[in-house]
Amino acid sequence: MPFKTLYVLLLMSLVPFTAPAEILENELPPESRADSTEIQIDQPVRAALLTNFPPFSFLINNQLTGFTIDYLGLLEQKTGIEFEIVPGTWKQNFSAFRNGKVDLITGMSFTEERSSYTLFTDPYYLLPTVVYTRKNEFQYSSIEDLKGKTVGIEAQVYYRKYLKQIPEIKIKEIEDTSELMKQLSFGEVDAVVTNINIGNYISKQFMLENITLAGRANLKGIEDEDLRIGVRREHPQLHALIQQGMNRITPAEYKQLQDRWVGFTPVQMQDSLSPQDQALVEEYTERYGGIRVSGREDWYPIDFYDNFKGKQGITPDIFNYMQAELHIPFRQLKARTVEESITALITNQADVITAIVPTAEFKDTLAFTKPYIHLPIVIVTRTNQFFIGDLSDIKNEKIGIVRAFSQHQKLRESYPEVEFVEVDSVETGLSQVREGKILGFLGTVPAIAYAIKQYNYYNLKITGTIKEKLPIAAATLRYESDLRTLLNHAIVSIDEEKKAGIVDDWLVVHMEERVDRRLLWQVLAGAAALIIIVVVWAHKVKRLNSRISEAYDLLEQKNRELEKLSSINQLTGLYNRHKTEQELVSEIKRANRYGRPLTLIMFDIDWFKSVNDNYGHPAGDTVLREIAAIIRNRIRTTDMAGRWGGEEFLIICPETGLNGGRELAEQIRADIAAFDFSIGQSITISAGVAKYAPDEPVEQLIHRVDECLYAAKHRGKNRVVAE
Repeated sequence: MPFKTLYVLLLMSLVPFTAPAEILENELPPESRADSTEIQIDQPVRAALLTNFPPFSFLINNQLTGFTIDYLGLLEQKTGIEFEIVPGTWKQNFSAFRNGKVDLITGMSFTEERSSYTLFTDPYYLLPTVVYTRKNEFQYSSIEDLKGKTVGIEAQVYYRKYLKQIPEIKIKEIEDTSELMKQLSFGEVDAVVTNINIGNYISKQFMLENITLAGRANLKGIEDEDLRIGVRREHPQLHALIQQGMNRITPAEYKQLQDRWVGFTPVQMQDSLSPQDQALVEEYTERYGGIRVSGREDWYPIDFYDNFKGKQGITPDIFNYMQAELHIPFRQLKARTVEESITALITNQADVITAIVPTAEFKDTLAFTKPYIHLPIVIVTRTNQFFIGDLSDIKNEKIGIVRAFSQHQKLRESYPEVEFVEVDSVETGLSQVREGKILGFLGTVPAIAYAIKQYNYYNLKITGTIKEKLPIAAATLRYESDLRTLLNHAIVSIDEEKKAGIVDDWLVVHMEERVDRRLLWQVLAGAAALIIIVVVWAHKVKRLNSRISEAYDLLEQKNRELEKLSSINQLTGLYNRHKTEQELVSEIKRANRYGRPLTLIMFDIDWFKSVNDNYGHPAGDTVLREIAAIIRNRIRTTDMAGRWGGEEFLIICPETGLNGGRELAEQIRADIAAFDFSIGQSITISAGVAKYAPDEPVEQLIHRVDECLYAAKHRGKNRVVAE
């Protein structure tokens, strides 16, 4: 291909399509004409987005981000719609859209067939559709050159029917876009038809240097991909409102999105702010010495003030991390309550509230960022109460909840047969549980754990969790959209494992320090008083010492329970990723110190997404629990197993060589393949095994075992690959 032609193609990949901002409502098609002030939309609106579609929607630090995410954020501002993001592959998203599980889907191209069940918006971007081949394999000038070849395409992409009209071309549909380009590089397909943005990014991301852009996919019916928002046909008002919002996005706003996302890779976006964000940081620094943030004094351990250490908690630690990583100066202002913080924003004494639960209560004044943490909500009862799996199991019982708890209305709607009793504080709620006035109390893990230790409530226990979680976000005044965008970009940059470490640290380490010191001084003071009157009250000293000993025993028991809670994956009962990483680092140190062997096993459930698609996520959770039980029955007591990701597991095998690790992996693979799963379908796994090399960095070891796992998948699944 001539260089000039290739250059033009690359330029075209950067040219967006956007409807003029001045389009009037009466220029819209009849089905889209509506006044947004009169449209009533059920909130939130479920929107399906791809997780592997850079730069439009993709994962950074396990968070979905990209051009389309920010575009939906603009639509939220223009329309008042609240979008609930449903991430997935194209196959998952398309199925959810067709089955009515989501209200709309992004990144959808127009076809006549799809218009029978879809209301399409105008395009929000155009992407050239091109052909990639391996370098020096064959000369490509048109689609005719693909005859006799195996051509890879994304599963269910709209142009597959046009390619299938040429019987000499063998079509291979692949769900994962990165896998699509890898198979081209490895020779499993001869060519790939996709859009230029994805092809260029994947080739660069995975260093697939033997791939080349061959030219346009010049087949009748295959046009440039027009990225649109598709809305289900039964929601014409939603379609009208979204189209109006798109028309109200100004060219300047659109250009800002384009400048931020187009032409950059996710790695580049992860480690730096865009020029617009940097300019905003400089503006606040010059004007105020930094972005002025306000919080609370009493929300332990989320956000509180310590007389000796100053501002403390999960939120300050997260904002300190963003400040250090992205060089955003935050100026901490003192406020006792949310109301004081809102007043500070209105009177221009502050710019951001760092920790708040997004609720409609403040919708006229505030707008919220993406939540940066979601806190589990647990059920606390007396120790003699059986395990409560879900509030749905409770009928005509009283459950306490703090009056200011923002989720109370939603909980009442979700569990109408539960009688919720409002209390003033966590302490009051737990006291009523102890006294038998209410069956249980609902609260977040940090608040409950702290209160149990703070007030010595040792006859209480956590007996269950509920599906709802408490989101914590930052907030600005509604019109401060640029500042909110900056904060959202900063939030996305937070590494998920780093964030989990901050939360775990406050659940376990800080809590123990805060409570144990107080208890220690209480014990010492009591001991001093007893010494003074030891002769007269000797028999009482003995009895009090016994009680103190019991208190310490109970304290240790609760400490162990809290440590377990922060280190165990609740679904499987195995270690969570953070704890697994800690154990791996510890075992590597031991292996280095004593020169002992150490082997890792990483495995992934084959075709697990089809389990969720066909049977539902509860069935998928059951499969994960059953596999965890198989692992526990097979491994030794010295081995450590953890849930590494969604359907990935990691097993640490101390004192084990490569052959031993391979044998254990084969045993687990065979156990799972032979197991009679409750869904009535057989399940298989693919596993990688790697032996630790002396002084090898932990990241390199993880990378090697992950590569073995990938090789097992690549070779047909249901097998073990060891190196």
